[in-house]
Amino acid sequence: PIFEMRSSWRAMPLILSFSSLVVRATRSETAAPAFSAKSEAVFLASERRKQVHIDQMKAALNDFEMHISSGENDGTVKADYDFHIAIAEASANQYFVDFLKYLGEKIIPRARVKSIEQSPENREEYLKAVHHDHVNIFNAIVDQDGLLARQMMRAHLSKSIKKFKQ
Repeated sequence: PIFEMRSSWRAMPLILSFSSLVVRATRSETAAPAFSAKSEAVFLASERRKQVHIDQMKAALNDFEMHISSGENDGTVKADYDFHIAIAEASANQYFVDFLKYLGEKIIPRARVKSIEQSPENREEYLKAVHHDHVNIFNAIVDQDGLLARQMMRAHLSKSIKKFKQ
């Protein structure tokens, strides 16, 4: 009976659901695909962005900046997420958008860890650095410099991964 089950199982088409893989994945396992998606999306966004996308990114940057000193981590997390989604939308590649939306706020490392909330001084300093990175990425997109935008995004993501790596 076991052999028969295995045989029939092999005969069935093997469909791997990416979403089921992500649900079971660890932080580091979801970081790599998100890192790649964000890095490539920003390159495409710099080539394909329209004014509406620039406006969405700018609104997210303003929202982020407004929440830096508020003491609430949620405000910056949502604004950070909105910024990365706006970049994905500007890439004009729906796969990037769908993938990042599926992962949700898990694409923002500090959304999953509470260590940043322990020291208000360090929190504000860190968030100012994140905002600075975002502004640099935004400026590269506005200037349509895809290589610089990708480089800035990779540096930004590498810093976040390093900071929150366990």
